[in-house]
Amino acid sequence: EDEIFEVQSNIIKDTVEKQDCIIVGRLAEYVLRDKQRRLSFYIQAPYDVRFRNCTDILGMSDSTAMKMLRDVDLARERYRARYCENIENAYTYRNIILDSSVFDVDEAAEVWAVTPEAFKDLGPICKIMNQIHFGSSISRSPDGCPPGSSERKGPK
Repeated sequence: EDEIFEVQSNIIKDTVEKQDCIIVGRLAEYVLRDKQRRLSFYIQAPYDVRFRNCTDILGMSDSTAMKMLRDVDLARERYRARYCENIENAYTYRNIILDSSVFDVDEAAEVWAVTPEAFKDLGPICKIMNQIHFGSSISRSPDGCPPGSSERKGPK
């Protein structure tokens, strides 16, 4: 596993030096932490949204969904802890964090596509996207929030 991480890290560094690129995962935000010209997107969703995605969309039982979410989160945390020295949390070295319970897949993709355009005059940017937990098929109330969500857009 250590050798694989080292090879992946070298490929990421070499690619970034040669061309603009988009890197999904592989702790690229950490591998490229010293590179000033990078945008690192972290796309996440609250546990309850991820749970509903597993049960409602993927058809998992409640117990299977809970176990899968726990196992995946633990595996990601262990992987990060193993290879990232002095990293505070999953948000360290991230520039932009999107909550996929607020943005559906198309809206998140639009933010992803438009954001680098705002920086176009500053030169090439390495774009990094991590940890995708989209719940695109989750129904939304008229204000765009998932049903039962306490977070609301704009004034109440």
